[in-house]
Amino acid sequence: MLKSLLMYVKGKSIKDLWAPPFIHDTSLTILEIKDGMHHLLSEGDVSHLNNVTSV
Repeated sequence: MLKSLLMYVKGKSIKDLWAPPFIHDTSLTILEIKDGMHHLLSEGDVSHLNNVTSV
């Protein structure tokens, strides 16, 4: 679902659905919608996982 929404926002074709970036589990994607305009602020960000230690 998220990749489909991103294709729409980016104005890309459905044929590009599986093109990078890969959306990993727990990744963050931030889409800002303001005054009728949308801005993709972050896509598939996993930087928050850099500080994870084993459980």
